[in-house]
Amino acid sequence: MDYKALPCRVFVGYLFTIYSFEIMAAKNRRSPTPNNPTVWIWLLVIAIASVTDWSALPRIMTRLGLTQHQSTEFDDLIRNPLSEYQRHYQTAQTYFDQREYDRAEQAVRQALAVGGDRAEGHLLLGKTLHELGRFAEAEVPVREAMRLEPEMTGVYSLLSSVLAEQDRYAEAIVAANLAIARDARDGHAHATLSFALTRRGDFDDAIMEAQKALDLNPKLSSAYNSWAIALANQGKYQEAQRRYQQALDLDPEGAAIAYNWGLLLMEKQDYVGAIEKLEAALEINPFRAHGYSALARAFLNLEQFDQATLNYSEALSLAPTNAQIHYSAGSAFIRMNRYQEALTTLNTARDLASAQNDAALFATVKASLDYLQLRQSTP
Repeated sequence: MDYKALPCRVFVGYLFTIYSFEIMAAKNRRSPTPNNPTVWIWLLVIAIASVTDWSALPRIMTRLGLTQHQSTEFDDLIRNPLSEYQRHYQTAQTYFDQREYDRAEQAVRQALAVGGDRAEGHLLLGKTLHELGRFAEAEVPVREAMRLEPEMTGVYSLLSSVLAEQDRYAEAIVAANLAIARDARDGHAHATLSFALTRRGDFDDAIMEAQKALDLNPKLSSAYNSWAIALANQGKYQEAQRRYQQALDLDPEGAAIAYNWGLLLMEKQDYVGAIEKLEAALEINPFRAHGYSALARAFLNLEQFDQATLNYSEALSLAPTNAQIHYSAGSAFIRMNRYQEALTTLNTARDLASAQNDAALFATVKASLDYLQLRQSTP
């Protein structure tokens, strides 16, 4: 007897016993009892056979009169307690909950490679890419999840957030309102609408929606975060910081909160404080490319050019197709009097803005290139 395999065989015997228990009870139209000893004798035989000899299982199944379907069902239960999709999906969900978003992305993509028709897998990929700040990429799996399961909880709220981050305000507001239409008491949906409204510049309405969200769910950190963004844009910095602190009290590892607070401190020209918040956000991972770009701007304003360059390099390596980050880096190189690097980076920004049909950014980049040409021609 293979004693190394004994624990596995015991476990197999246990599962088979429970499975057979249900089948035989159904066949006999009554539950096994001490007055029904045949059932108990067969269960004992099954357990012993499964522990001592795996090959005995098919014979026992035949003796019990199990159908081919029941036999296959049991075999799948033993050999595949979790499907390949489920294993990868559960791993991805664990990494996501632990805020290890890079690993979560890898695991959920493995899940979708074998279960591409699973809406919850696409939704998790969308959430993961959103947390990584890859908003345009995130939109694709979110829309696929919506196509596969239009009534899935949270899908419209996530779509709204992804669209708002891309400055597609009208679409974001429509998606958030669709989420609210499905459940008016969904605090997350109101918080998402609040965020979309802040991005459109409707700060008073955004605050009202944040307050509605908190009436429904007082522990919703995202509502405090959106409220703070609106206040900051109204120049109410002290009140905004109080809301950010309330958000962090509810979610101490809220990287998006720390990131937004860092941007507020940049507006106040508190660059040292901004660096502290942005570095805290980057430790958790979200918005990595945007975070490094913002951190570079903070160092730039402190005239710590080496640190600024390092952080811009990191941002560009993470988001090589982000025209806005290329523009920010190119403008910084002009300030550092590093004209050749500025020219290369701004040309890339211009080409990306053109390819992405971003007319406003294209015009801004072209103006910077004209200014750079003027600077280079000045003795």
